Amino acid sequence: MKKKFKTWEKIFIITSILIIIAIIGIYAYRTIYYYKKTNHISVNAKLADVITNEMNVVYTGNGLYKEDDNTFYFSGKETNNYLLYLSKLWRIVGIDATGIKIITEKPNTTLVWGINSNYENSIIYKWLNQDNYINTLNQNDIVDANWCNESIDINNYHCNNEINAKVGLITTDEYLKAGGINSYLNNETYFWTLNTSEELKAYYVHSEGGINNEVSSNNTYHSYGIRPVIYLNKDIIYLGGKGTETEPYIIENNQEIAINDHPIGSYVSYQGYTWQILSVNEDYTKLVLDGYLSDENNEPIKLPYNKVNSYLNNTFINNLKKDNLVKFDSQVTEYNNANEYNYNTKKNNNSYYVTIPIVSDLFINEYAFTWLNTYANSNQKLVYTTTDESSLYADLESSENYIRPIIAIKNGLIIASGNGTKNNPFILGDE
Repeated sequence: MKKKFKTWEKIFIITSILIIIAIIGIYAYRTIYYYKKTNHISVNAKLADVITNEMNVVYTGNGLYKEDDNTFYFSGKETNNYLLYLSKLWRIVGIDATGIKIITEKPNTTLVWGINSNYENSIIYKWLNQDNYINTLNQNDIVDANWCNESIDINNYHCNNEINAKVGLITTDEYLKAGGINSYLNNETYFWTLNTSEELKAYYVHSEGGINNEVSSNNTYHSYGIRPVIYLNKDIIYLGGKGTETEPYIIENNQEIAINDHPIGSYVSYQGYTWQILSVNEDYTKLVLDGYLSDENNEPIKLPYNKVNSYLNNTFINNLKKDNLVKFDSQVTEYNNANEYNYNTKKNNNSYYVTIPIVSDLFINEYAFTWLNTYANSNQKLVYTTTDESSLYADLESSENYIRPIIAIKNGLIIASGNGTKNNPFILGDE
């Protein structure tokens, strides 16, 4: 038998239902409102605003930490701070009043620090800010910053003397704040930090993630990896990405037509091989092979140093059409304590279609155990090779190591497709 509700009971039930619906509606609206407020990315949003979104900030574990309203930093091993910039992967260190601080994911080359010098007088500073590296950057994207230029106490970090420059290195304090051994900055290679100890010995991170400052052994100075650090302008626009390794933040379109208008480091598919843009001048664009040179069975080729040049310019060259190739100066250099590790010291200079990298070239650390066109000691017939820890090793020229050719192509060649990344390299129009 159905129960008949009294009038007041009906009113109470209906009122209760309406109140419940209203409460659900209010909370649903607030949830949607705050989700949109914290997750919505508007057109022309700034990268800095996207990164520092409230939803990204953490208080424990891996992620983005907030020091104050203007200062944020990433800490931990698993952090979504990948950035694709200049066709290379970077890691976002943090954001402060100066800008967005980023560091390359891998060392870009390998050099000694210098002999008893602070950052301003180091070989590293010269390579980064005066010679090679500065010319690979888009000056409109980056801002000058202050970099520590004195010895510090690693356990009580404080720096009074700074130098203003475009490019620097990670500090020991930043490395430790990011988690040290258990941080995204520990990539199991050797790389320099910005700081020196009281004896003007530079601190570096070794392959196990610890910090050391043994820069030399007897009269031989150690060459370790260089991971450039720059500040991006805080007004840079966000174009896409989630900050993960597979979907890094993106801030460039890469829509230029000619190959020589694209960033150093861009990947190019040319004549059946994948290359990276090594350098660009008024006449040609240099490309370095992305990988080891292989034979017809796809097995990496190993040769003694004294047979490399002949093989490249008499055998390998036959695999390439010469229509768009350019002969260029192939330098053989020497790099040791006797010349104070001046990486520009030339032994000889000849013109070839194909050569190999030298010490101080970009991307020499991408593949280990490859010959460099640089002598450690020509009298002892010792030639540098790369290692898998971003350091250098002097090997006898009669030993066998892998080869990474360099070629030069004419400027103005048109890109038909691709976006210049490793997984989607530029393809030239005649390919």
